[in-house]
Order: sequence, then C-alpha cells, then structure tokens
Amino acid sequence: MEVTIRPIEEKPNRTVAERIEQFRRKYNRATFASHLKAGLSHGLAFDFDVQKVIDGTETEEEKQARYRLEKQTWGNLTQERIQKGEV
Repeated sequence: MEVTIRPIEEKPNRTVAERIEQFRRKYNRATFASHLKAGLSHGLAFDFDVQKVIDGTETEEEKQARYRLEKQTWGNLTQERIQKGEV
C-alpha cells in the first residue's frame, strides 16, 4: 500500500463584493440586469441605484451596501414566513 500526502489547496480569501460578483457571473449577471430593467419599466422602486448595477459602474462601497440590504431583506422575508408558519 502506498500513501501520498498532499497539501490541501486553500481557497483565497475574497471580499464580500468579490463573492457576490462571482455568484452573479455564475448565475448569469445579464439575466439579473434584465430583471432589474423589467422592474424599472414596471415602476418598481429599489433601495439602491439600479442603473449603476445595470451599467456595471457600482463602486465597492455601493456593492457592499446593496449586499447588506439584500441580506437584510432575505432575513426579514424568512422571519415573516416563519411567523406565518410557512416554513
């Protein structure tokens, strides 16, 4: 029997914004932008500058703030569903 020991490759630490960008690339950022455009055309209001997301001109700080808003919204929606007994 032969045993080979290799070092485990560590994933590089990425910022939250980098992880969000990777997620959006993986799950089709163009589709995300088209959903935002459709929302705007239907008169939906957003808590962030949608046009910057569509244009790809968001700053790092704006991406971080949007991520916090998204995270908070998902938490609130989940809490509401739990209270209604839907989960």
